Amino acid sequence: MHRLTGHQGRRSTLGQLRLKGYWVVGGHSFVSSVIRKCTVCIKLRAKTTGQQMAPLPEKRTQPSPPFTYSGCDIFGPFTVRDRRTEVKRYGAIFTCMASKTIHIEMVDDMSTDAFINALRKATLLNLIHLH
Repeated sequence: MHRLTGHQGRRSTLGQLRLKGYWVVGGHSFVSSVIRKCTVCIKLRAKTTGQQMAPLPEKRTQPSPPFTYSGCDIFGPFTVRDRRTEVKRYGAIFTCMASKTIHIEMVDDMSTDAFINALRKATLLNLIHLH
């Protein structure tokens, strides 16, 4: 009867039993025990779990000057006009770990030399501290 009622609660299941002409002695506790053992109901009525956040590293929680600890990523390409030609350019984004401040530098191509030039420019502007 519990399946026929669409896995409804105790009262609906017990009401359907009584409509069919059955009177179960101790019906409330019996129907409750059936519902507690029903795997479909266990899955449907389970509590949702919250995400647990991992502990942050000390570099992210300790106050420090901007860009003392930073991360870098390259994004693009973007098509840019250089005189009469269109060329691909990329962006290097430097992110401060403590304050989530960002600094963007343009990178000419995806070579190591181009990235090092962008990193040098950011360090000359006293944004990035190399350790």
